[in-house]
Amino acid sequence: MARFKLIKAESDTLNDVIKHKIISLIDSNYLKGEYTRRRDIAKSVMSECDISQGGLSNILDDLIDQKKISTFYYDKARYYGPPKMLLSIKIAIAITTIIIGVYVIFDVFLPKEIIKNIIYLGSASNSEIPLNIIHLPLIPFAILPIIITISITFIWFLQERKTI
Repeated sequence: MARFKLIKAESDTLNDVIKHKIISLIDSNYLKGEYTRRRDIAKSVMSECDISQGGLSNILDDLIDQKKISTFYYDKARYYGPPKMLLSIKIAIAITTIIIGVYVIFDVFLPKEIIKNIIYLGSASNSEIPLNIIHLPLIPFAILPIIITISITFIWFLQERKTI
């Protein structure tokens, strides 16, 4: 029984080494602006490691399932690339950037009296006590919308990960 565990452990270690070589090959080709096909992976990995075509297919399928690499089709050929960013993350980055940009624009271009009325909910102009605030920036008020955006995105991200 122990002999089989030893063989399994060696096999797992070899698979991890092969997976690392595949990921580094795909990443290096992607940084060069080239697409990686299965035959490129097979030529590189099968020459270095003793692995069959079926074993290579299983390892590639495992990497795709673990979201370590992605695959796409172009001109009726299958290519491999680095993992793609999910739509929820892209939208969250865009919304957060827009929120910060809007608050910065308001902070720069709105007069100080309007900003005081916004911060004190309109009671700054009606109060008998003079508000001698030099300038309160609106940027700290962007924290709440950003937190809401991040929490909604996190829930959406978890839903995407479950369905994929």
